[in-house]
Amino acid sequence: MSRPHNIDRKTLGDRLGRREFWGEVFGWMVGGGLLIEYWREIRDCFVKGQLPSWPLIGGLLVTLGVFGEVWFSRLAQKTTEEIQERADSDVALANERAAEALKAAAEANLLAEQERTERVRMQETLARRTVSRSLTERERNRIRARLQEFTGQPFIISALADHHDALSEQFMFIAELRKLLSDSGWIDKKDPMLYRGITGKSVKSFSRPESETAAQSLCDELNALSINASHVTDADPTVRRISILVGTL
Repeated sequence: MSRPHNIDRKTLGDRLGRREFWGEVFGWMVGGGLLIEYWREIRDCFVKGQLPSWPLIGGLLVTLGVFGEVWFSRLAQKTTEEIQERADSDVALANERAAEALKAAAEANLLAEQERTERVRMQETLARRTVSRSLTERERNRIRARLQEFTGQPFIISALADHHDALSEQFMFIAELRKLLSDSGWIDKKDPMLYRGITGKSVKSFSRPESETAAQSLCDELNALSINASHVTDADPTVRRISILVGTL
């Protein structure tokens, strides 16, 4: 039966190191013991100049074999440790690259989901704009945040139309836009001429150059919400306000 894998790697490494140490100690003990056993005969060979006997030659070979085994076992272990370190480094690098790839994939998926959500929102907005220019609370908040920069800006708002129908989409949008501008801090000059007697299918603004930034900001926000709007700079020095003319849908 296999033992549970509940011992960490460091503990196993320490255990292996101790066992290798004692293996080397016992190996050196065997080699040392063989040298001691044959030392007297080895000395006689040097002192008396006699040739070694076959048992001595065999003992020396065994001794050299033991020492060689201990030494090369240590070298092999060092090589094994280096290989393991490189393998660990390769695994860590592979894990890092995999984590980066997963992060990039998650970011790409998030971006794709955001783009899909934005496309759906735009499609819904375009579909809604075919029947009404009514603004959602989120859209009103967005426009209000942009236009509050121009608090105190005077304006008038009128209809581009050849008839007057207070219940039409055009006049309902005028009422909504007038309230939004007033809530943004703009000053409604309340032009008594409610409609101009001409036709048009967009929102048009006219202003002096000094009010052009405010008027263009309004047009930019409406265009961003798929409501067609454009601005024309008016050189008339008597004009001190932004004139906003709303056409039919």
